[in-house]
Amino acid sequence: MIRAAAYQSGFAAEPHLNLWLGAEPIQEWLHRLAPDAGVEGLVPAWLGWLTDKGERELVRERMWPRVGERWIVPLLVCPDDLDFSCTLVVAEVSSTEEEVTWERIGLDTRSSLEVSEVDWLAVAPQRFQRGEYLECVESFSGEG
Repeated sequence: MIRAAAYQSGFAAEPHLNLWLGAEPIQEWLHRLAPDAGVEGLVPAWLGWLTDKGERELVRERMWPRVGERWIVPLLVCPDDLDFSCTLVVAEVSSTEEEVTWERIGLDTRSSLEVSEVDWLAVAPQRFQRGEYLECVESFSGEG
């Protein structure tokens, strides 16, 4: 299950909309599965807080699922820089009419999604019902 709900990140001034997987904020879920990934305190890239307009537009385009394709979507960014130059967690996404799947999740080391180089984490694929995924994306579409 994926959903959008309020959360207080470690370095954010106030609660903000966040990605939740089941009953856990994505940061806590990912930290539990990959404790060395350094994801504590990151904020969703989907918030619209990114400082670079091109990066914001890229995130807005890629967060929506496209049936029959695979693509890289930013999930989490560093709240200090709010751009792709620091810690950037991404997912390789695929989609069908019924389901959206994060095939792999990792840390993008290239700082540019046009030419990604990702250190993939040992995290199992995450499958979501398309309707719940779209509802989550729609929650973020009004942010920022």
